[in-house]
Amino acid sequence: IFVLTARFFLETIVAQGQPLAKRHAELILKDAVNEESFVVTLDQLNSNADVSKEVLTAMQPLVLKTADSFLPALVAEQIVAFSINQANSCQCRPWDEVIPLFSEGYAAARHANELLGQQYNREEVTQWLKAAVRAWKEALEKMHASASNKQPVPNQKMTEAAAKLKETKASANDVIRQIQEMELDDRSKINLKVQGSRGDDRPW
Repeated sequence: IFVLTARFFLETIVAQGQPLAKRHAELILKDAVNEESFVVTLDQLNSNADVSKEVLTAMQPLVLKTADSFLPALVAEQIVAFSINQANSCQCRPWDEVIPLFSEGYAAARHANELLGQQYNREEVTQWLKAAVRAWKEALEKMHASASNKQPVPNQKMTEAAAKLKETKASANDVIRQIQEMELDDRSKINLKVQGSRGDDRPW
């Protein structure tokens, strides 16, 4: 009953907004943070490890489903901005910080989900979930800070991606793949951050 109630509650949260494909990237990321924080809180409130695993197994895929829409929404927004004002739409800040942080959080959330299919180590799974929340929250903070102090600066990554789109009429998915490949090396740093965060009982 606890598992079904928790899943229903999270599915209700997800369903309350507009379709993810039509939502602003910042709102999608905020939803992912709230959903993952909710999963962490439920895990902490439940003293039974078996029930906890069942809850996480049911709910973590929903969090990943929300997070999956962030990069497509972000790239679509930047493509529109670039087409409107090519001189000033590409920015170094905050995307050179936001995208690596999002990728770090997504990798942590996905790894937690993968661990649920193996021999269950509750403490390890919880640490990865918390790492996802921390990285996504920091990405949101970077986005908020940029919104309050916008100073367009040429960004090599976004400029190259936009130029590629213009020259070859590449799809948004092609641009997303380019950005993800550029950030692949940053994901190797997650293990160090998770290990350094052990002992923190807060969900963020």
